Amino acid sequence: MTGKPQEEPPFQGLHALLDVIRDLVDRPRWSWRRPKEGEYRGDRPLPILSLVGAAPGDVPGALATRLNQPERDKVAHVIVNAADPLPGAAGALLPLLDVVQQVLEWDNQGTGGRLRFQHYRLASWLTRQTIEPVDGRDARAASLALLRTWYKKDRPQAMAGDAADGGLPWWARLLVVVGGPLPFWLWTHRWPIVGRVPRWFMRQPFMVPLHSTTFVGFAERLTTGRRGTEDVEQIKKVLVHAFLRDLRLAYRPRGLRPRRWRRTAYVVLVLDDVTEAGWELLRLVNDVRNEKGDLDPLLVVARSDAPPTWKSPHGIPPVRDVQSVVDRWYRMLPTLRQRQEGEARFVFARLPDPSDEPSDADREAWPKIRSLPPRKPAWLARKGVAVAVTALLIAVPVLTAGAWTVYRWAANCLPSPTSGAVARWHDALGQCVGYSDNSALVFGQDQRLRLAQLAVFEQNAVARDLHEANPERPLVSVVYFSGLTHREADPGTDHSIAEELEGLLIRQQQHNRKEQTEPLLRVVVANGGSAMKAAPEIVRDLLAPLLRDDPTVLGVIGMDRTVPETETAIALLGHLGTAVVTMVLTGENLGEVSPLYFQLPPGNRVQARMVVEYAHRTSRQLTVYHPPADDAYIKTLVEETSTAVEERGPDMRARQPVRWERSPDEVDVRCGGGEVAFYAGREGQFAAFLNRVVGLCGRDGSPTVVGDDSVIRFVAQQRSRDQYELNGLPVSWVDMGGRVVAAGRSCRDEGIPGTNRNEQPLVAFCDGYNLLYQVSDAKPPAANDYARELARTPGPPWPGQGVGLAYDAAGLFIAAVRRNQQRPGHDPVYLPHRAAIAQELIERSPFDGATGEISFRDSRTGAQRKLMIARIDDIGDASAVPRCEFVYSDGRPESCPG
Repeated sequence: MTGKPQEEPPFQGLHALLDVIRDLVDRPRWSWRRPKEGEYRGDRPLPILSLVGAAPGDVPGALATRLNQPERDKVAHVIVNAADPLPGAAGALLPLLDVVQQVLEWDNQGTGGRLRFQHYRLASWLTRQTIEPVDGRDARAASLALLRTWYKKDRPQAMAGDAADGGLPWWARLLVVVGGPLPFWLWTHRWPIVGRVPRWFMRQPFMVPLHSTTFVGFAERLTTGRRGTEDVEQIKKVLVHAFLRDLRLAYRPRGLRPRRWRRTAYVVLVLDDVTEAGWELLRLVNDVRNEKGDLDPLLVVARSDAPPTWKSPHGIPPVRDVQSVVDRWYRMLPTLRQRQEGEARFVFARLPDPSDEPSDADREAWPKIRSLPPRKPAWLARKGVAVAVTALLIAVPVLTAGAWTVYRWAANCLPSPTSGAVARWHDALGQCVGYSDNSALVFGQDQRLRLAQLAVFEQNAVARDLHEANPERPLVSVVYFSGLTHREADPGTDHSIAEELEGLLIRQQQHNRKEQTEPLLRVVVANGGSAMKAAPEIVRDLLAPLLRDDPTVLGVIGMDRTVPETETAIALLGHLGTAVVTMVLTGENLGEVSPLYFQLPPGNRVQARMVVEYAHRTSRQLTVYHPPADDAYIKTLVEETSTAVEERGPDMRARQPVRWERSPDEVDVRCGGGEVAFYAGREGQFAAFLNRVVGLCGRDGSPTVVGDDSVIRFVAQQRSRDQYELNGLPVSWVDMGGRVVAAGRSCRDEGIPGTNRNEQPLVAFCDGYNLLYQVSDAKPPAANDYARELARTPGPPWPGQGVGLAYDAAGLFIAAVRRNQQRPGHDPVYLPHRAAIAQELIERSPFDGATGEISFRDSRTGAQRKLMIARIDDIGDASAVPRCEFVYSDGRPESCPG
């Protein structure tokens, strides 16, 4: 198989062939520059270079000699004569691939060290097994026994390997040693890190893994006894995909893992004398690359006397033109891949006849190219440098990490690779941001906020268990995205966010019940930080991978406030094909940011017209008080109010807007009962504005204070209202959850709305709200321990707008999935695509919610929805219940709910 380079006979086109192979073997340098369209970062697609014709001399042997030089720093490669018997692959479904894997893993250590095939070896081993009954027990017990056999055999190899090449990190190795049966249970249940191999099998696309509810069931389908009920072609694709997956893991540059950065040359597979079995393997590689789309580091050079049966021998270009053929292939690949062409990854070239005379360049090719060594790695990745840099990187944090650790420990923001939650410390905010669906990561410090998250997370566990028991009940996941943390000096909005989580919890408790057939609801809580400052990077870096990997996530709700960061996050989610349903955003142009944006309340234009109409109907003079218009929310609210005053005509009594620069203490408030003081600012300065009103006017002479919709956050935060100066002061505000808020005290205490008692969605909501706040150890199974603790936490005696709007937002997604399931030809095992759900939100409106009818047919920004001006006669009284003062809908006033 090996010969001296200078003794190999030349042939026409040899120099072109060697130049192409040398170029393809070289792995492109990694670039931090964002690649342009059609470019790739640090890798590139590789063709299946197929040579047709008789080979002059031992071309594979000559290539092997050059790939082996120098011995200590060589290209990982395999040379196989596909026509020879294949010892060691008996019983394998793809014997040729088995031999290639064995040679690469055991006999060929190229630059970067040994390659490990965790995924392929498990899949190949399963395809050669037969399930035998174990002590008369059922098939699951036999399957578990089979997997336990593999696990005991495979774990020592995984533990011995470097974590960068598929082995386990040190803490996982310790768990294997001391954990008893726990590690095997974690492995079969696909826990992160420990069970990453089974986890990957259940997420890859071939053989439809979700037809099996567990990895044990999927593994059983790979065995020989199930071969008759499975598509053998799909099983073979699983094997090829697993093989390429292991290569990708070994070659993917990621983090501070120098071994992967040292792999500067691709793996070369040379197949000589290719027969039908060889062409089948190459066709499978082609199909897997087409269907999956991921890049892999395998360069195939195949030679056969004749082309495969599916390839016409006519029109195959000569090998002397191979460079131009490869160049054209790169140009055409996007089109070929998009059309799923059967030979999209193949590049065919014809070897010359013996009578074709080689050129001078061909005669000099073998002597000139005596080796095909890999490119030297970047100096930072070289062993000596890597050791020194690693030592420095360890020493510096050890000496300076005191504050780093304290801050993150206090915020429960330390890395946790097994939790399934993703935490990131945001240095500029000094806060922990990220997302979580379980108790391993809980955001914020407020007790009510934390208990609301924990109660939601317990319902997530209920939903997962019920889905595993009955896969035909779809698991619907939504991301609740808000600003759950804030600076200590800020008044915060913890309770208003807790209200929204409580609305989601009520919806979960109503749907996540064993006796029902409704879709199950899981909520992922994402934190964008104070004022959503971290929202864009959370979407780009954390939620985008979640959306890519978890098809159950059908949309995002929440989004907290209308600021530039929120708008950017909405636009990014739109680019990812994800619907966003917001409960409190009222910016006027948000519908233009993303075609998949849906807004429950109407925008600032409707709010402004309602306030103007309210002042006009009550014969009061209107004055708008506002801070600098430094974001879209305040700017459009002030502008729309001025426009509404002008449209109302000369009979409208209004003064010019009054602006402060730093604090409401700067403004002169118009006093008297004939005045409406409309506060058009953020909730953080509302208490200061009220203090200014009391200081200038007293309680008896104060104007009618009407706060914009953001003031509901102040109202929900009892700590903000608990000020002596505010006792006895009546306050009104724009409320977007009118029907729910008007349901009043009886909704919580008795489970019956005080108004609209014939509205079934509102009745169902109040029943769930009452159930949530019943403190009883005999609560039904839908409740949980944290919900009991939440019921004991002081909260308002009436349902706030956030509870009702979040309840309806989650209900929209449940209803959309239910309606999609009713379409002809729907398979109950599959969830619809999130883009289909977004379309359902538009097409099959309206939705009858607790807060009223919701329809997106005519407007995605809630233009037809009702708004209410609510009033509390004593803002300092924690037991006070708001009442309806004014209702506005579709451009005209309406009577309050009765």
